Amino acid sequence: MSNQTSFLKLNAVFDTGVSRSLSWRRKQLQGIHDLVQNNSEPLVKAALRDSRLTRAEVLLELASVLELVRSEIDGIKKYSKSSAAFKSSVRSSVDSVHQRVASRQLPAGVIVVKSSWSHPYSSVLGAAALAYAAGNVVAYAISDKAVASTLAPLFSTNLDQSGYELLDLSTFDKAHAHILDAVSPSVSLLEVANDGSVYAASVATPLPKSCVVYVHTSGNVKAAAWAIAASKAAFNGQAPLAPTVAFVDNAVYEEFRFELLTALRNTPYRKTSSGGVLSAQGVDVLAQEPCFVVEAPST
Repeated sequence: MSNQTSFLKLNAVFDTGVSRSLSWRRKQLQGIHDLVQNNSEPLVKAALRDSRLTRAEVLLELASVLELVRSEIDGIKKYSKSSAAFKSSVRSSVDSVHQRVASRQLPAGVIVVKSSWSHPYSSVLGAAALAYAAGNVVAYAISDKAVASTLAPLFSTNLDQSGYELLDLSTFDKAHAHILDAVSPSVSLLEVANDGSVYAASVATPLPKSCVVYVHTSGNVKAAAWAIAASKAAFNGQAPLAPTVAFVDNAVYEEFRFELLTALRNTPYRKTSSGGVLSAQGVDVLAQEPCFVVEAPST
């Protein structure tokens, strides 16, 4: 089946209204939960074929998917109750309930979920959970062949097969190439034009997260340096919650600097090259890929 046919099929399924059912949404979420809960080992093995990832990282990622799915299932339950309350009440005090209900009654349509090598499961299953919870259908664009081949049979046994398609990334034609040009990970909303062509109406990518830490004189400087190095090295330097800025007291800065460079050279997550200090545009570069660390002058 061509990708164009897959898009049109999903659009037709969405138009039937099947995905708007709360019970359907909940079943898809439960399916993702069971998929992860019952198949963690094959999922981990598939991800680890990419040598840039570690077992601890993948297990942490799968755990985060389970937590997200459980949260969305709880949200569906609460929404169901609030919807029933709204329909059976005429009091003005239900205005806020009405707003919540209305926000759930207008799903977007066909969502393309594009994976990321550094987060192969949260970028796919996490995004899909949010799409299903909102009443959408999903087209999966999974770049890692091992992950895609492992998920394919699990999808067919845990999800409604009419509510998703696995796209063939090797056969994308020029008309749909822009969908794959989006930054990974990303989600795209598809629309069908009057002539039957399909295009990405909008594309969303996760916003970069900024995290700041402060290393105080009274703290354990070595522990702080090693913890920061480990968090930056995780997921090959693409850990979403790793600190981006560290403020360090002058009294312990030299010790922190030494421990940070030592930790980056010996991190249990990944060996990184560091040590040679390079100067560029007024800052010193202490370490390069995958953990790019710069030293800004104090002001």
